[in-house]
Amino acid sequence: AAVELAERLGGSVPVGLPVVVDDRIRNYIYVRLKLYVAAGTEPMSLREKDPHIRDSLVRMAHRRPFTVAGEMNRLNAAAMAGHVMATAIRVCGRGVITRVEVTEQQPQRLVA
Repeated sequence: AAVELAERLGGSVPVGLPVVVDDRIRNYIYVRLKLYVAAGTEPMSLREKDPHIRDSLVRMAHRRPFTVAGEMNRLNAAAMAGHVMATAIRVCGRGVITRVEVTEQQPQRLVA
């Protein structure tokens, strides 16, 4: 059975990502992710990889935003999870992270 990484490392820290409309940042969304570790993998061994995964997510969000058309208060969870999974394969190795889940999206401010 997979183990949730953030739970073993003391909780997940939110990552602030931009909502971009017409090439301008209109809001920030604080996102919490769960990364599930394959059975037999020691989660503490991945602690040093976490900053690399977060950095990649933030850089991608500024290069090609995860913005949902017409939405200023949420981002595309599937696209974020896909990017994090691809990064985890590159950084941790194939099969180490089994699943990525976006558990929370909290806007910096509510925008109508």
